Amino acid sequence: MKIKDGILKEVIYFEEIDSTNHYSKNNDLKSDTLVIAGNQTRGRGRLNHSWISSPYKNLTFTITKDIKIEPLNTHIVNFYVSLIILTALRNIVKGDDNEFILKWPNDIILNGKKISGILTETSDISSECKRFFIGIGINVNQEIFPEEIKEKATSLFIETNFIYEPELILKRIIDYFYQFIELIENPKEVIHIWRQFTYPPGKPVLFRVSEEKEIKRAVIYGYDEIGAIILKNQSGELEKHFSGEISFIY
Repeated sequence: MKIKDGILKEVIYFEEIDSTNHYSKNNDLKSDTLVIAGNQTRGRGRLNHSWISSPYKNLTFTITKDIKIEPLNTHIVNFYVSLIILTALRNIVKGDDNEFILKWPNDIILNGKKISGILTETSDISSECKRFFIGIGINVNQEIFPEEIKEKATSLFIETNFIYEPELILKRIIDYFYQFIELIENPKEVIHIWRQFTYPPGKPVLFRVSEEKEIKRAVIYGYDEIGAIILKNQSGELEKHFSGEISFIY
């Protein structure tokens, strides 16, 4: 991949690696380093969920980026990256009848099934700056999914019957990521834009509170200005949850 001046400092490619996030966190990389895997064998999503990806057919990569941000706003990076991926895919994907949705807090849905996920991890650089390890997985040309996830996962190829060049998608994402990076300085604006592309109020959901086994039912009531989701439970009460507190059941 060609490195543009002033954007990426380094690109590291692995034919096979356990996790691009794990490598990025455990090596002394410069900010603005991109780590890509042809085959990621132990990819992870939020709450230690596995990310299953066919070798050399999809995109699995991590961007290491130092960002000056208030500690209470670190979650905004996740919402920002979701918007970047959505924008890139909508501009690349063939066909006019494809519906992209941003699913709170970090998934991209295409025609009702998950096509991309994000795992954002951080470490402290200073009181004003944090280092972000932004792991992204996108199902590009995968043709078959394991039985346990085939009803809830999809790929660009499956949905459009078109073979895409992963590198072109990656370049578009990197370009957009840096082109609009200053938007992170305005968290409320990020959430305002994000809410335009997510599920509207009234959608029924199944969810589980972290580390609990019970599956609960609710409907989406809305999202507040800092990105928390507000659910109306079966008793009619409103519950506010932040990223990491609950997981949705697809």
